[in-house]
Amino acid sequence: MCFTGKMDHAATKSVPLVPLYRTGPRSGCTWTIANLPGRPHDTGHVQDVAWSLDVPRRVLNAALVLIAVSLFPPAAKAADFCAEAWVVRNMIFDRLGYCFGSRTGQMLFDNGDCRGKNVNPDPRQAETVAFIREGETHVGCKINTSKPPSADMRAVHAFFSQFIDLPAPDYVGGYACWGYRGPAFELRAGASATAPLIGTAQTGQSVVTTYFSHYPGWQFYDIVTGPNGGTILSGWATGIDIGDAHCDSVAG
Repeated sequence: MCFTGKMDHAATKSVPLVPLYRTGPRSGCTWTIANLPGRPHDTGHVQDVAWSLDVPRRVLNAALVLIAVSLFPPAAKAADFCAEAWVVRNMIFDRLGYCFGSRTGQMLFDNGDCRGKNVNPDPRQAETVAFIREGETHVGCKINTSKPPSADMRAVHAFFSQFIDLPAPDYVGGYACWGYRGPAFELRAGASATAPLIGTAQTGQSVVTTYFSHYPGWQFYDIVTGPNGGTILSGWATGIDIGDAHCDSVAG
């Protein structure tokens, strides 16, 4: 089942529909969407969305939120948005010493060094948590925390455990630069020039982000081999131009 949509920003373009989180196969469909102005670098939100569709509203809401390019083989990248959002949000609290009371939280995080329920995130962490909660509300996420954590949750936790700073899964959507033509750039474990170096993205690889950053000047990227390829590395980078002029093509 296909659907079409339009975000009323700049001139729209038709691009192949990439796989969405848990919305089923989309072979042969196309997604018509405007390039979001400046995203992922701006701080605005999508407005004036008009739709023509033959799918239920619940599917549309999931698709709108999950335009994100979920094309990566690792389980962490294929995870359901709600599972990923819940884990990332609670990882922030876990690192602050929060003591989890739910079965999911206690099994996924180590309460051994927790300090209590009243923890104080710094301003960037607080903004990230607020953005994630906004997405969870918009999508209608309902995580049953009386159950053990799912395999997706464990994979998300393992993936993000290597990073000092955590980005917010972007419920508005993702952006992809296929065939990056700019200079090589470094990816780090945090949104800081002093954070450990993870690796270097090379000219000709593709650059994707499905996350929103609340760390000024920094963005979290996945470096992939192409639209249907696997993830090469992931991490934080700054000052990277992945606009049309520096890519063979773009999507998102």
